Amino acid sequence: QYQASKFVHKVNYDANCYLLLSKGMDMMDIGAGTPSFEDGAKRITQDKQGLLLSYSTDRLTPPQDLERLSEVLGRHGVSVHYEVLQSQFGHDAFLIESQALDLNMRLKAFLETDENTYGGHGVHNVRALEKELLLD
Repeated sequence: QYQASKFVHKVNYDANCYLLLSKGMDMMDIGAGTPSFEDGAKRITQDKQGLLLSYSTDRLTPPQDLERLSEVLGRHGVSVHYEVLQSQFGHDAFLIESQALDLNMRLKAFLETDENTYGGHGVHNVRALEKELLLD
């Protein structure tokens, strides 16, 4: 509730955007139109790379859901990095500035990685970025 209030009043966020995002999350079904979740996940092709991050206390997208997706994608040959970030703030932890560094660091490492970096195998060197940021 507190985070939602900050979002609406300080950021001037249009509540309709949140409603649409919420509806999209509720409707998301990777297995839709296929016999199973695994068959649906196979639509994510091997030329893609995935970054799946979850918060340890997230009840909206529990860590075990992303772990399952990571395992399915890995068996299908998709390069995927899965990690659980520790936080007491659940799904909205990314909205809390003190919690954002871990997430932002991993997103930056993932988005800045290309075929020529880290061997081109989708292995994103988060630890190296951590050291770099701590030295700055």
